Amino acid sequence: MRTSRIFIKRNLTLVGFLFCFLCTSILISAEAVNNEQYVFLKQLALENNWQSCYIESTRASITDPNNIEIQYYKAISEIKTDKNKNSALNNLYKIYTSTNLPTSNKIRTISAYEYGLEQWKAGDDEKAFTALTYSFYKTADPELFILSGCSLFQFAGDYPKYKKENPDLYMQINSTRDLWNAKYFNRSKIETHHKDGLVTKAGKGFISFYRTQIGPAIGERCVLKPSCSEYFKQNINKHGLVAVPMQADRFFREPDESHKSDNIVIINDKVKHKDPITDHDFWFK
Repeated sequence: MRTSRIFIKRNLTLVGFLFCFLCTSILISAEAVNNEQYVFLKQLALENNWQSCYIESTRASITDPNNIEIQYYKAISEIKTDKNKNSALNNLYKIYTSTNLPTSNKIRTISAYEYGLEQWKAGDDEKAFTALTYSFYKTADPELFILSGCSLFQFAGDYPKYKKENPDLYMQINSTRDLWNAKYFNRSKIETHHKDGLVTKAGKGFISFYRTQIGPAIGERCVLKPSCSEYFKQNINKHGLVAVPMQADRFFREPDESHKSDNIVIINDKVKHKDPITDHDFWFK
């Protein structure tokens, strides 16, 4: 009887050991597969093979929807191939602002960088500056640190006020200039950036005049977010002359939006209604 108990006990111990070994093997295998997927997607991105990166990351996200690296490559490949761009930008923003990841997490900081570039292209200077600055300050990756600095340097050429308002930041950026080369400088540019045309300059001049001379006199009246002047600013940066009829459309829509919109935000204790450009320029695509 005693012998049989010892035998059973030993067998149970052996079964438990084998079970633990099997579970560990499965976890290691799954991690190895995830690493292989990440390396493969990274290689496709380095080759600028964005169509293949989009296909492979979409497949991988079905089997592993919570993998943050896969989600990043899916979002960035969607942007590069112009598929689901608004959704992809939202996903980049979620990764970059996620509190579940360390602030210096590589995927989080590269997401901030790419998000900042896209907002720069769209003419949203505030979001672009915030994201690019986060990437510059928080990244632990030397290459991304240099890229972020180069981008912020060139960004200040378009929006000089940020250099004036943030002298300490730009002092740090200038201290890294010995590390810059043509490769970093070219990669840190935005692809669609061009000099302002006559219409864009006139629009920006009107916005500046309104904000400094008219706005303070009449007070804040717009119930939409972004405000009408900010909406026009983003619009003229993104679409040029087409911003004029789009702005007129907004003036006509404003009373209805304030009564019908369910997308409410509270800003400085005031009720506002979200009305971004992306809700109205879908017909460009």
